Amino acid sequence: MIWYRGVELIKRPLKIFVLFAFCVCAMLFVPATVEANSFDRSRLSDGLLGITYTGTFERGIRIMVQKTGDTAVYQYAVTTNEKFYIPLQIGDGEYRVMLLRNIQGQEYSVIMSQTMNVRITDPHAKFLTASPIVNFRPNSQTIRSYTRMLHGIEDNRGRLNAVYVDLVETYSYDHEKANNIPANYVPVIDEIYRSRLAICYDYSAVFASVLRYKGIPTRLVMGFAPGIAAFHAWNEVYIDGRWIVIDTTYDSAFFHAGHPYSMEKDGSLFRVVRVY
Repeated sequence: MIWYRGVELIKRPLKIFVLFAFCVCAMLFVPATVEANSFDRSRLSDGLLGITYTGTFERGIRIMVQKTGDTAVYQYAVTTNEKFYIPLQIGDGEYRVMLLRNIQGQEYSVIMSQTMNVRITDPHAKFLTASPIVNFRPNSQTIRSYTRMLHGIEDNRGRLNAVYVDLVETYSYDHEKANNIPANYVPVIDEIYRSRLAICYDYSAVFASVLRYKGIPTRLVMGFAPGIAAFHAWNEVYIDGRWIVIDTTYDSAFFHAGHPYSMEKDGSLFRVVRVY
């Protein structure tokens, strides 16, 4: 059994520290029921790894991803026994992926671990697929409602503009949530859609979910934006053959304050720390 001590943070990069590794006797082995857990490598060329976890959730379950030679560590909460996909978004190379179970505090045991070489042939596929961060289902209220709203709009630029205007003009920043957000917070898009209250993470998750469902590659990006001191989230959207930067949170604030704004931002002014 291998134990890890990790801290998952929304507002700053994740740090994982190895405590120790040992294997003493059969009593320390993972229970046999865990053997049904699996990694599906069939979509590695799309930059996607399928995860199936069949165990219980009395303790927190996490996925940890790191590419060899890269300092970035990505961690995702596992909350379902249904198969889901995680993006391998750091490009081609060797990845180590671990399925972890919480022991206590920030200590985790390894349920299973694999190292895999990834060569991506479709760079956009992972940004068209649901993930633990950009989490959507076709039958969700949010997706069904935006699908109705976009009915009759056939081009991607028109769809992008319609969803952008709706987010900017009908959602408002949730200051109370921003001041009380838990470290492991992940947006639930239907809750955000119903309340029309959002923090930057929420705006970006709803935007990415709807656009991905409509076939427009969209990234949820975290890092630092001009004029915003705190760790921030925004989107990058692939449209008309290029990636453009869009910050719906920023533009929504400007709209409600009656100030001018424009959809496309200067990407050179943004410092990217994480891409989902």
